[in-house]
Amino acid sequence: MTNFTKTIIKFIFLFSLAYTTMSYANETTNQTCASKPAPTSYLFIQTADSGTLQANPAKLGDYTLTLKKISPFVIYFSDEPKRVSGLMPLEKFLDLWNSKNSGFAKSLPNVGVNAFKMHSMFNRKDVDFVIVPKDPKYNAANNTITYKVTILPGDIKALPLTTLKFSNIALFFDNFMAPCPSCCYTC
Repeated sequence: MTNFTKTIIKFIFLFSLAYTTMSYANETTNQTCASKPAPTSYLFIQTADSGTLQANPAKLGDYTLTLKKISPFVIYFSDEPKRVSGLMPLEKFLDLWNSKNSGFAKSLPNVGVNAFKMHSMFNRKDVDFVIVPKDPKYNAANNTITYKVTILPGDIKALPLTTLKFSNIALFFDNFMAPCPSCCYTC
C-alpha cells in the first residue's frame, strides 16, 4: 500500500468517525432542546411602605389588602439546583396573574405577611399572618396595589373586624412553578 492510499484510508476513517460523532451529538442536542426544562420553583418578595387590611362585612374571613408606596420591583429567587435570584419589574410580576392556564391565576399562592401594626407613631407591634391573595389591581398613578384576600387559619386574633393599618409591609409569595419564565432569567 502506498502512502497516498494509507492517507486516503485514514481520511475516510477519520471522516466517518467525525460524521458519526456529529450526528449523535446533533440528535442528542435536538432531543434536549425539544424537551422542556424541568420546572423550577420560584418565590417572590413584594414590599410596601404602608397599607390597610379591610374586613369584608358580608363574609367573615374575606379582606381587601391595599399596599401603598410599593416597590417598583419584586425580588425573586429559586431553590436548588438552580438558585436563581434577581429583581423583576412589578408589571412583569402582575403578568403572572393574567394567564388562565398557568401562573397564579391557575394556582393561587400562599403569602406570608409581615408588617408593623400602627396604633400611633410610637406604639407599633409586629404582625404576621398568612393569606391567599387573588385579583390584584394595580394603580400606577397612586402607586398602590389591592388584593382580595382570604386569611388562612392560625393565630389571627390580632386581625381586625373592620380595618387595620400597617407600615413596612413584606409579602412572601410561595411556589410559582415554571420551566423558564422570561420574567426571571434566560434559559
